[in-house]
Amino acid sequence: MWGTAVKCFSILLLVASLCNGHSVLASTINLVSNPGWETGDFTGWALSGNNTYRAITTIDQYVHSGKYGLIIGPVGTHGFISQDIPTAIGNIYTVSFWWESFGGPTNDFNVSFGDQLLVSMSNFRPVKSYHQYSYDVIADSAISTLKFDVRQDPKFQGIDDVVVSDNGSSIVTPLPSTAFMGIALMGGLGIVHLIRRKMAVLAPAFAATPDSRFNIINDRRPSHQSARHRRD
Repeated sequence: MWGTAVKCFSILLLVASLCNGHSVLASTINLVSNPGWETGDFTGWALSGNNTYRAITTIDQYVHSGKYGLIIGPVGTHGFISQDIPTAIGNIYTVSFWWESFGGPTNDFNVSFGDQLLVSMSNFRPVKSYHQYSYDVIADSAISTLKFDVRQDPKFQGIDDVVVSDNGSSIVTPLPSTAFMGIALMGGLGIVHLIRRKMAVLAPAFAATPDSRFNIINDRRPSHQSARHRRD
């Protein structure tokens, strides 16, 4: 019966711990609008900085999938392409994209999500085929701006298939103290009930002589507790 009491109380504690927070499930939805430029233009994206030498193209080497890809190569200064993504503070987001570069220095490629810098490269050699880059980021605001920052003096860089997905999070919400006290009280009442049942079983023994009663309490009960520990 003592084992049953322990199990009941353990279950109550488990329920309390589960109630102490809730799980937000991950989503496979891409939060980026026009992620592969398949509208044939910059719909959904904001352009700033050096706006020269960037376009949506159907040239095969700049298209990773679908019909279109982004070709970009601002000379002398940086050009920016960005999009505001609604995010939940504390949730983990995966940011991924496909990128390539057909020119060497002088060049720069930077990617940020919110106030977190994911990529920072300068004066790198050509990367003449698409490679995927993926990063997990914890959102710290309700809107996280995804920004590509590019300079490519000789030739061009390519970007395609941009994805931002919500991986979910575990948000801990403490229980009110009264709720936890109620759960503890339920556990305590359950143990008291089992103790009373056990005492009812032992009642005939307590009607014996004082010496006999002393032996029951001090000899048999400890051996019973030791056996319970071995079972656990």
